[in-house]
Amino acid sequence: MNIITNQKKTASVSVVIPSFCCSKTIRRAVESVASQTLLPKELILIEDASDDNNKTINALNFLKELYSSYFLIKIIFNHTNIGAGESRNRGWDLAESEYVAFLDADDSWHPNKLELQYSWMKDHPEILLTAHSSAQISDASLLKQFNFFENFYPLSVNKFLLFNYIPTRSVMLKCKIQYRFLAGKRYAEDYLLWLSIALDRHPIYFLDLPLSYSYKNEFGDAGLTAHLSKAHAGLVDTYQQLIRNRKVSLSNGIILIVFSYVKYMRRLAIVFFRKPLNKLRSFF
Repeated sequence: MNIITNQKKTASVSVVIPSFCCSKTIRRAVESVASQTLLPKELILIEDASDDNNKTINALNFLKELYSSYFLIKIIFNHTNIGAGESRNRGWDLAESEYVAFLDADDSWHPNKLELQYSWMKDHPEILLTAHSSAQISDASLLKQFNFFENFYPLSVNKFLLFNYIPTRSVMLKCKIQYRFLAGKRYAEDYLLWLSIALDRHPIYFLDLPLSYSYKNEFGDAGLTAHLSKAHAGLVDTYQQLIRNRKVSLSNGIILIVFSYVKYMRRLAIVFFRKPLNKLRSFF
């Protein structure tokens, strides 16, 4: 095998990727990390007890050998399937960098993502968490170059309580903070974490540039997003957790839960009409 070599500069960032039955997509994700203009210090891959006859394990071992000259690569094996949130916690706890960034195994990053985000956070050490917008694409060849004139701005906490603007693949945060994904929570666990940080009066800064990419619809498609009812139940649980932890009042929490049902019904309608429209498009 020809080992790829690299001489790029590195940043004090640990990238954490939970990996479950992802042999068909994990290489694209890791390649997008290796293609960064500023490389991370380490990549931590958490194999979450995939039941695919070692296909994911073999893919991770192959990528570790292929990109070992780019950054330190750690592969962590879960004995049982614990979900993306707890898997991220395991990688986070083992991270040895100043910052940690998350990427899912079926997503990817723009090549300038780490350089832009890390540089801004180094210039603003008081900020715990930053994020950016994301785009859905069907083909990596559709990625475009753009001008980087926009700047980070603080998210409104009130609007953030109503809508989750932050995809996990866009997040970078300080590694040594005490916050973590809630153990055992598999849906909206990321939203709960971001809201907990924001409601503790730590401003979250956002860059409106699509520096990360997904390859499926936001909901009602492959993976966890396919389970609309479970996703909605996870969102309701997130608001209930905030009420129990006294981060929002009972009255405000009830309003948020009612609004979540409105969004849920809207999503059901979108998915219901999306399928026949897709069939119609394929016919023509």
